[in-house]
Amino acid sequence: MNMNNEKPLISVITVTYNAENYIAKCIKSVYNQTYPNIELIIIDGGSTDSTIKILQENDEHIAYWKSEPDEGIYDAMNKGTKRANGEWLFFLGADDTLLEGFSEMANLLNDDKTIFYGQALCNNNPTTKIPYNAYRVASLNICHQSIFYPKIVFKKYQYETKYKVRADHNLNIICFGDNNLKFKFYPIMVSIYDPRGFSSKTDDPLFLKDRQKIIKKNLGIWTGIRYRLRILRHKIKGKKS
Repeated sequence: MNMNNEKPLISVITVTYNAENYIAKCIKSVYNQTYPNIELIIIDGGSTDSTIKILQENDEHIAYWKSEPDEGIYDAMNKGTKRANGEWLFFLGADDTLLEGFSEMANLLNDDKTIFYGQALCNNNPTTKIPYNAYRVASLNICHQSIFYPKIVFKKYQYETKYKVRADHNLNIICFGDNNLKFKFYPIMVSIYDPRGFSSKTDDPLFLKDRQKIIKKNLGIWTGIRYRLRILRHKIKGKKS
């Protein structure tokens, strides 16, 4: 891995399961970065294809990896945060790819109480074009593959593993409502996000059930009301269509 103690260490955490078709490309996109202080951590859920062989072949580029059964994506991510030594943590899907904008963003991380986020490219379109406010983060999650979290976030919080698909959205809502944290947006393309992944194809009914309560608790009653009105408008439009 790239190591240079003059720059803050960034931990890139990747969760894998039977990822033989794309994990090598993902790893290469990390070790080809120009930012000089990155550690790659890979938590594998017990792959039965050739993923483990590929990890072994790339061992020199991986700071830590382990393969064992887990309780889902976010359980594996929580394991990754516990192994991370970085001052900043970044989560990259096994089927996603870092762009040079990652290194550009990495050089802008200058406040350990700020969550910095850029853009990911999804179907040739940027996932984010404008900064988020409370209502926007309640309504639409910030793309995981564009966020640099300071380590303080995971000293204070973990992913809620009962939410099998949207635990990252839950965490972002909680962090946005934390008065000790700030969010800062840069219009920099950080990664290519593959929309065919698990979270894009799977619902999270428990999170959807709890979402209104989560928004009200963390973002305030007015954001909660505004979000509820949005849901009602969508239901009305659905009845008309």
